[in-house]
Amino acid sequence: MKFSLKTLLLTTLLAVGFSFQNCTDDDVNCNCPAILGEFFDIQGLAVDNFKAGPNILGTLLTENETLQYEDYEGLQLQYQVEYVATNCNEKKSWGFSFMNSALACSCVEDGHRGAKDEKIEGITILTLNDFDEDHLAGESINDLFAVTIVDDKDLNEYLLQDDIEIRYESLRLALNKAPVLNTELKVSVTLQLSSGEEYTAESLPINIVN
Repeated sequence: MKFSLKTLLLTTLLAVGFSFQNCTDDDVNCNCPAILGEFFDIQGLAVDNFKAGPNILGTLLTENETLQYEDYEGLQLQYQVEYVATNCNEKKSWGFSFMNSALACSCVEDGHRGAKDEKIEGITILTLNDFDEDHLAGESINDLFAVTIVDDKDLNEYLLQDDIEIRYESLRLALNKAPVLNTELKVSVTLQLSSGEEYTAESLPINIVN
């Protein structure tokens, strides 16, 4: 197959263009909003309950709401964060201005590179009600939860890993069975970080029926 010199030149320019990305606005105006920082620092914790909803994230449950176990999406540990200043403060755009018309700019979001220095050292979930005969009020129910971002890996197994990086501002945990002794689910969650910080938060009570 023969290629013309023009085709070869265009192909080469496109290939080179893909290899150069920057965070400046030297040649291309992407109209991206400025960001506060590409990393985040965890400064607190909130714990929410979610049910199945019209989108993949589900719907936030309200206090004392009742639902079927099969509709319960699980707990969400929501990190309260402060964004860390960055040199790349606006956008990621292609480095060649002639490519702007052919390739869309990719705007970045606050905290898109995850926690800058913190890693997860531990997570402890305590049930505040009698869950079943093996998990009474005040006891850990870690073994009843799975981390959904890693193929539903058991929470305790997940925590055995070294250097658990925090890439997102939340962590979703799925419950593997419905409460037996008390339909009300209310938990206290403690998050321990590699920095020595420790945060504790309680979920609002909900009722899960089987």
